[in-house]
Amino acid sequence: MPLHNADRITQNGPERMQMGNLGGYQTITTLVKALGGPGKATVVGVVVVGTAGYGAIRLAEAGGKRLVVASKRALTDRRARSQLIGKSFTVSAQGTDDRGLEFKAGSRYIVLEHDDDAVLVELVGDQDNPHVVSASFLALVSDFPSPDLDEVD
Repeated sequence: MPLHNADRITQNGPERMQMGNLGGYQTITTLVKALGGPGKATVVGVVVVGTAGYGAIRLAEAGGKRLVVASKRALTDRRARSQLIGKSFTVSAQGTDDRGLEFKAGSRYIVLEHDDDAVLVELVGDQDNPHVVSASFLALVSDFPSPDLDEVD
């Protein structure tokens, strides 16, 4: 058990002494006295609070700038993807995706949503809609833009 100013050693070991009802006041006055009086303690306090406040403001500013850059980038990516949403594409080669969905040459589909390689499509004339299909697969069997191009991402 660490010894403090308010501790004393007795025959039974260290014993905590009561400071009375002025504990906080006594702690502050002891600290002010150690700093060289109220004038110097005020200067130290202002410097510490000012430095901490300046650091907090700078951190918030840096975080805010990163947030703005990230949101602009996300909005730009979303706008690029939204250029494909609602467009109709024609299947040029028959194919079946990895989930068993068949695409027949000449059929059409509409892009409902697009995120990275996942594309939500509605097959025109199919009663079982919508379907999630890989953008890479759609680029192979239709006139859907290749995911490698900047048009998609």
